[in-house]
Amino acid sequence: MFRRLSILLRRLPIESSRPLELFSIVRLVSALLALAALLVLPLDWSGEAAFAVGVVLLPWGIGMLVLAHSRPALAMGLWVGAVDIGLLALVELIAPETYAAVRFAMLFLLAVHAHFQGERRGLALAAYAVALTVIVTTAGNSGPRIDAELVFDEVVFAIAAFAMALMVGRLRTAESASRLRARGLSRRTMQAETEVRRRLAESIHDGPVQDLIGLDMVLATARRAGESGDPARMQELIAEARGLAERNIRALRDEIVDLGPYAFEELSYAMAIENCTPTWKRRS
Repeated sequence: MFRRLSILLRRLPIESSRPLELFSIVRLVSALLALAALLVLPLDWSGEAAFAVGVVLLPWGIGMLVLAHSRPALAMGLWVGAVDIGLLALVELIAPETYAAVRFAMLFLLAVHAHFQGERRGLALAAYAVALTVIVTTAGNSGPRIDAELVFDEVVFAIAAFAMALMVGRLRTAESASRLRARGLSRRTMQAETEVRRRLAESIHDGPVQDLIGLDMVLATARRAGESGDPARMQELIAEARGLAERNIRALRDEIVDLGPYAFEELSYAMAIENCTPTWKRRS
């Protein structure tokens, strides 16, 4: 069961670590801007919130920026998303008035992590975020809200979190699947072309090339027979040379015809037609 669960929660591969580095920069800049806004705006609770951002989010953002540059594979782990969400919940626990800001930031983080991790991991993070925020909100009793309003806000946040994780993760999964299919098709195409070239080279070398060498020898003998005044021998050799030429023409035509079925067998009907169309256009 645990093996199956690990397969379901497997992270999707990414082509480059640059998006991860950009996300690390955006995470750090967002924390700096939030801290600057808290220091500038005249809010009654800005002191607690600024302390939480400065002590909790800023060191984490700096550490993740360094980790994304030095060890991107480690910075792509599911644990990073869990810590991101956990730290935001801690900020809300320290300063309950940051309820709305924390929810907006969590939705952004869920979207990014769902893109990096895929839909299954994204949904797991969404469930974790919803459960954690409900616990923190209940413990902190955020703001002067009546219970019905608080429940409504939490329900809307849960719906948005799951929907965002599902949609962004599904798009990322579909993108990765399409890329893997294209890469597999390209690899099979190159392998098929290599095999066609190898087989064609062997066939031409063992057949037409050897016959053409023999044809050259027959024609040279026929020329000497003509020079020595032996027309009968010369005619016999010319007939033999014509037979060799006709046999090679048939062999080469057979090789050309065989290329079509081989492409059909190794690739696909559509690709075989696509490969043959330019040749048909030139001939007809």
